Amino acid sequence: EFICQYEKYYMLMNPSPLFSATMHECVERGMDAYEGGAKDAEMGGNIYAAARAYVTMTGGVIEDGSATSTGGNIFTSNSSLNSLTISGGVIRGGTAKDGGNIFAGGRLEISGGAVINGTATGRGGNIALKTTALNATFNMKGGCVTQGEAGNGGNLWAYAEKTYRATVNITGGSIGGAVTVDGVE
Repeated sequence: EFICQYEKYYMLMNPSPLFSATMHECVERGMDAYEGGAKDAEMGGNIYAAARAYVTMTGGVIEDGSATSTGGNIFTSNSSLNSLTISGGVIRGGTAKDGGNIFAGGRLEISGGAVINGTATGRGGNIALKTTALNATFNMKGGCVTQGEAGNGGNLWAYAEKTYRATVNITGGSIGGAVTVDGVE
């Protein structure tokens, strides 16, 4: 609870004018990024995890993120060293071109919680698993992925380029709706 109270005042204690000046929405609105000046991220509207990032979610809510390209709520880059593990909580309401709620380029594991109501104009309304440089894996042992909307793979879309592999293992939980696994382009 203390962290949530702190976040309300983060912008006042840590203004970022130079960082904000790199975002056209901040400049147009005359607002700091932490004050709400940035409207949409290109990738990872709420969480952007680059190489060697380990993200674990055991509870709470991540919601209403928006990205113009990939990962409305969460983006993890193409790296076998990246890991996103969800054992509880809710991820919902994300919008992006690909991966409305989650765009994963490394390893994604769901053993609990819910990923719901994601919207993608392209692929993977809730989850897009895509690799262009390494193998990527999605393991689902529990939880639910449902109510996603997309042009291709409403709830889950998995894809690998060239000789790489996107592996999908579902041993528990539920995915309600469209799942698309594409091959090599």
